[in-house]
Amino acid sequence: MKPASAHHSEGVAPKRRPQLVMSGVELSTHRIEALCDGVFAIAMTLLVFQIRLPGPDDVGAARAFRALWPSLTSYAASFAVLGVYWVGQHTQFHFIRHADQVLIWMTLGFLMLIAAIPFSASLLSRYEFARWTVIVYGCHLILIGSTHYLVWRYVSHRSRLLGPHADALTIRVLRRVSLRPLLVYVAAVAFSFVNPYVSVLAYAVVPVVLIVRAVMPEHRGGHN
Repeated sequence: MKPASAHHSEGVAPKRRPQLVMSGVELSTHRIEALCDGVFAIAMTLLVFQIRLPGPDDVGAARAFRALWPSLTSYAASFAVLGVYWVGQHTQFHFIRHADQVLIWMTLGFLMLIAAIPFSASLLSRYEFARWTVIVYGCHLILIGSTHYLVWRYVSHRSRLLGPHADALTIRVLRRVSLRPLLVYVAAVAFSFVNPYVSVLAYAVVPVVLIVRAVMPEHRGGHN
């Protein structure tokens, strides 16, 4: 048997373990967007299962509604939050030309937080807006908003992953749009130590305001 050195001397290259080097490789965003749509759809569907039906001993429409309103409020607010972030992410990917490994993992982290929204919403409804559940829910929204903002900061830095149709004004506008809800969520968590119900109202109002601004003609046609 010839020694290994003999093989090298005869010009036979040693086998190398295959390595996957993805840095700098331009990847399509299609599979990322498909995964995002699936996670959002599942999270939105699971929200309905946290609605608590009144027990058989609860008699009368008034008592039934009082038993349902925390679950219904949590469901509506959380569904609106998910809808707003789905639209926001869809808008971001409209301007993203291609993906890289950093964007993929940042998006997976974002989706991990999105998938946990039904759990945070169930805490709100089960414990009827107890202060600690309002804080947990708000911190969850802060993490989602921060990740959403950081994704856009990353892809838009020196137009790293953006297409030519993303001008400087669009980049600035989407940064502001991502940052505003985050600031409100931080303020709402802080105010929950004073009145948790006001904080829940803030969580619910933020997506409503964003939806109204999005559908108003003056906001669709301009950058604000």
